[in-house]
Amino acid sequence: VLKVFVVIVLLLAVPAARLVAADTSNLLELPQPDLSQLEPGVQELILEARSGLDAAIASTATSAADLGEAFGEMGKLYFVYDLSGLAEVCFLNAQTLRPDDFRWPHYLSVIYVLDGELEEAQSTLDRVLELEPGSHAALTRRGDVLYDLRDLDSAVESYQAALTLHPNNAAAFYGLGRVAALRGDYPTAIENFSTALQLQPAANSIHHALGMAYRQQGDLEQARAQLAQNRGGRVRIDDPLLSQLGTLLQSSQMYFDAGVDAMKSGNYEEALRQFSIARDLKPEDYLIPYNIALGLLRTGEEDEAIKWLQTSVENNPDFRNGHFNLATMLAGRGRLEEAAHHFGEAHRID
Repeated sequence: VLKVFVVIVLLLAVPAARLVAADTSNLLELPQPDLSQLEPGVQELILEARSGLDAAIASTATSAADLGEAFGEMGKLYFVYDLSGLAEVCFLNAQTLRPDDFRWPHYLSVIYVLDGELEEAQSTLDRVLELEPGSHAALTRRGDVLYDLRDLDSAVESYQAALTLHPNNAAAFYGLGRVAALRGDYPTAIENFSTALQLQPAANSIHHALGMAYRQQGDLEQARAQLAQNRGGRVRIDDPLLSQLGTLLQSSQMYFDAGVDAMKSGNYEEALRQFSIARDLKPEDYLIPYNIALGLLRTGEEDEAIKWLQTSVENNPDFRNGHFNLATMLAGRGRLEEAAHHFGEAHRID
């Protein structure tokens, strides 16, 4: 009888333990966000996710692990929609609840870098690398932070460790180039900048760094040639965790910006793909069809471009550039009456 009684007590104890709520006494308060500047679909997405998080906080059945995951997922959503202050709170709470999970300090480090909080970024990245020593993205970002703090020897060590893990790491080569240039070693800087540009051609701002290095060496012809190719394309860290956040995006502005970046780098097919997604999310917008038309013009699809320019001015009859470009194209095709109408509209506006 005693044995049976003990078994029953143990069986009852297991579900009772599951009902113990996560300790929320040390968590930071998470304010409600101002979503008024976001698109209605995005507002609905965030409000639904926040409702789920609030329910998890209130529930006595939520474990620390589950609540940490809920805060982390909410933080990711806030982060991709530029609500970085709220994202920081979420990631800090996730880190408190799940101190063994490298993802949350990883995302925190990105926020601190973007906000220019370099000391916080360094200590957070050190924590990431304690938990995940094989993170080449964290090593590269740490190198950038140390470069900005002018701890150049440590920056080089971090970049080289990143390259050991990921030999085709353009951002690490670029970082080594910056260190070499700061030290006056321009041949090494040119070598590293050139490698970075070969690995990441869209990062055409590297041409500026190359041009300045050639200028310091007295090679003005190469300097001019390189500087002329700078289109502002940024060097991007190959970061798998950040790449995953793209699946959360449902904002037309995000896709529109991605399309603009692709246009600047000459990848018109990708630009059109991004603009098309943005258009599906915000069909009433006038700049999206206008940029679709520009992309189609770059690929020689002029008839389709005319249709999208027409959509653009239908969505915004006071869009001067849309009328003017549409009129120019129509005139070139002999459609003079239509062209005259749109030139007249452009004249009315301007």
